[in-house]
Amino acid sequence: MRWKLARGKWRPKLYELAVSNPPTLVTSLTSKLASNEYSSKESLVALTTLKGVGPATASALLALYHPTEEPFLSDEGYEGVLKGKAEYTVKGWEKFREVMVERRAKGGWETMEELEKALWSWGVRRKWGEEGNTGDKKNEKKVRKREGSMENVKEEQVGSAKRTKSTRPAAK
Repeated sequence: MRWKLARGKWRPKLYELAVSNPPTLVTSLTSKLASNEYSSKESLVALTTLKGVGPATASALLALYHPTEEPFLSDEGYEGVLKGKAEYTVKGWEKFREVMVERRAKGGWETMEELEKALWSWGVRRKWGEEGNTGDKKNEKKVRKREGSMENVKEEQVGSAKRTKSTRPAAK
């Protein structure tokens, strides 16, 4: 949970809720996740039964255990492939995952994790610009227009993200 909150919008209540879950329940659900006992959707839905865990957090856990196949549903990733505000629902995750699977195959990405990191990096750069966001709305619009969509990002702009080693801990 700390990893997710550090990457996105800080929501202290989510952390409090997440740590209130009984350890036995968390262990039970995550061990099933690691064993590939259920489909991605079944795993996601099961994880959302935990307090403080919605589809985005559940997708982070799926991505942790299955970095080759499962994307983390981040604002930046969603905006990079679907445009617009992310839908943090199971249906929104399904749509996002479907497009990410297609994008991974089409773009020749080795893992879903690499593609997601590239989209996240692109989204942060697009949001803050090369020299950081000054808070100037006109500047932000110029940056967004200049950067375009993820479809237009050249290989050299995301190449370093493709070469970055995973920083996620190994699944147990």
